[in-house]
Amino acid sequence: MLEFAKQWYPYGGGDDSDIFVEFGLPASAYFRRLAKLVEGSRGRRLSSEQRHGIRTVVRSRLVRRQTAA
Repeated sequence: MLEFAKQWYPYGGGDDSDIFVEFGLPASAYFRRLAKLVEGSRGRRLSSEQRHGIRTVVRSRLVRRQTAA
């Protein structure tokens, strides 16, 4: 998940359909899991720029989902 996120955070995190095909998860579940990964020990392996960018995308995508519901 982190590799996918590293590739796609500059572009808004990837398309919902690409996320589903890659992980078998709806985008909301993917972004919730990704948020936990970024904050965990694996997230420490990311550069500060990557961590910040991925966190920003996660927040944006989760908020967008909540307001659309």
